[in-house]
Amino acid sequence: EKVKEKFLSNEELLPTFDGKYTKATDAVLARGKELTELLSNDDIHKLVNKQNWVDTNITYDKARELRDYLINELKVIEIDFASFAGKISIEFLQTKPDNWMIDFYCRLLNQEALWRDKGYGSRSGILRTKPIIRLETNEHIVPFDDNGKARVYLPTKTDSQYKTVKRTLTENDDSLQFLKALGLDRPNIFAEIKEFILPKYQADDAAKDKRYFEDFEKLLTAYENIASNKKPELIKQLSNISFVDSANSATAEHILLKPAKIYLRDIDLKEYFDGVEAIYFVSDELHENFGERLKPFLLD
Repeated sequence: EKVKEKFLSNEELLPTFDGKYTKATDAVLARGKELTELLSNDDIHKLVNKQNWVDTNITYDKARELRDYLINELKVIEIDFASFAGKISIEFLQTKPDNWMIDFYCRLLNQEALWRDKGYGSRSGILRTKPIIRLETNEHIVPFDDNGKARVYLPTKTDSQYKTVKRTLTENDDSLQFLKALGLDRPNIFAEIKEFILPKYQADDAAKDKRYFEDFEKLLTAYENIASNKKPELIKQLSNISFVDSANSATAEHILLKPAKIYLRDIDLKEYFDGVEAIYFVSDELHENFGERLKPFLLD
């Protein structure tokens, strides 16, 4: 009882993982050394209102009697990855730099029970409902909705109108492996075209915006990669929208038009139609951006 009283006093008597000492009321045990490498003293103060990690040699396997004494008699709490996962919040994650998030994702590869989808006889991991995904905007969101549908995607070469994981976090192999294992994928370009791009250019007065050349790249990429039996339907859809940046032969004014209303750039044709206001040519900007890929696409 005297020993216990001494430990529960204001004296710093318990050894910490960084070679110092702490009070029992400020101490916390880590079930697994990884947590002490991931979470600083400041982190555990935010999460559980404690100050210091106890020496990581005090474990169930190495010093069971001492560990049990700390937990049962001194009421030192023990944290594992599961209890840490349960305390994760947007406020906590938003304070962390990108390299911490990468380290976090890498360590989660070995904590599958925390993020796996529900299977036979098991429940979904708690992290599927936690805001663990950092977007390009530095916002944090939950990876899946209540029906298990992905709310975020892996980044693509061009910016997507879907929400995507911050690109920096996918440049580490283990971090990317975790995101893929979690169930995230790159957005389907055809779904994005149908949902976001086609409606934008269906109006006759459609106008260019900051995403115009990204949109055009996606349409061109879809044309180049779509299965041959599905290409006629895509061509039909694109023939009916005003998406081609065109320059007036007389005024050089730019406007978006349907493909059939425009001439391909040609020196003889430009000379022939010089000054005729009713004639439009494919803009020089499209040629500069897409080069040799452009002509067969527009001819089709």
